[in-house]
Amino acid sequence: MAQELILIRITGEDRPGLTASIMSILAQYDADIMDIGQADIHKTLSLGLLIRVDEQNSGPLMKNVLFMTAELGVNVRFFPVTDDDYNAWVG
Repeated sequence: MAQELILIRITGEDRPGLTASIMSILAQYDADIMDIGQADIHKTLSLGLLIRVDEQNSGPLMKNVLFMTAELGVNVRFFPVTDDDYNAWVG
């Protein structure tokens, strides 16, 4: 089954449970977290997640993350990552 690498960037006002809410969506779609970075400065969150997910699940996963972040009042952006870019970064 084909898989996709997606970089998810979430920014905005941090609040309890935000990261857990996002992680629960990723778990629903069996997404593998390849890398994660988080900074919280004066209640402002910057969260980056590089995930690998089955191609058939990527659309529903992104839709649910988009709805959840809208509910929580934070911004989200999705960036596709090619295998070549990932391998160059890992190397």
